[in-house]
Amino acid sequence: MKKTGYRYYSILQYEVLGTIIELHQIGLSIEEINSLCKLHSYRSARRGLL
Repeated sequence: MKKTGYRYYSILQYEVLGTIIELHQIGLSIEEINSLCKLHSYRSARRGLL
């Protein structure tokens, strides 16, 4: 693979970025978005354990 200096992102990473942008556009602060992401990650991990 040729090194171009560009970073490649997965589809999932683009989806997460889109969600962050939309939440920010409706007025949530970065801190609130970060809290929601942590909560979602926690719930997803917990669901995987059940």
